[in-house]
Amino acid sequence: MEVILVRHGIAEDKDLRDDDLKRHLTDEGVERIRQLMPQLSEKIQPIEDRNVLIWSSPANRAMETAHVIAHEFFIENSSIHDFLYEGEFNSFSKQLSKELGEDNKDTTLFVVGHQPSIGQWYTHLTGDMLKIKKGMFLSIDVQSVTPIVANPKWTLRP
Repeated sequence: MEVILVRHGIAEDKDLRDDDLKRHLTDEGVERIRQLMPQLSEKIQPIEDRNVLIWSSPANRAMETAHVIAHEFFIENSSIHDFLYEGEFNSFSKQLSKELGEDNKDTTLFVVGHQPSIGQWYTHLTGDMLKIKKGMFLSIDVQSVTPIVANPKWTLRP
């Protein structure tokens, strides 16, 4: 299975909203994500032969990032998970095991969330440390979900 961790695109300033969950992507944030789609398409082809899913944080900016990806690749199977906003790795790994199990070679899962969680999870899964920019994609080859055994594949930066 390929898990692609995605940090949401550039969002509104924290000072503009009382509720962090309601912050939206800026026009620049949307555009930068869209500009990455041709490169992303090259990296995940042939997508039509794969089971493609999107998990997103409930924050507007994450859901809007997920929407750009879903629109580009005609992905209909998406879900919202609070643990992606809260950064709960144990909940993430349990959900991964529960929903996908071990028979998942033809699955690509986009996981759209936030810093510092995306960076911490990437390090936990791969052992690598990277500076995670807004709008960055990090692909991981997951060979086993119980226990999780994974290796880094590629990154895509805005």
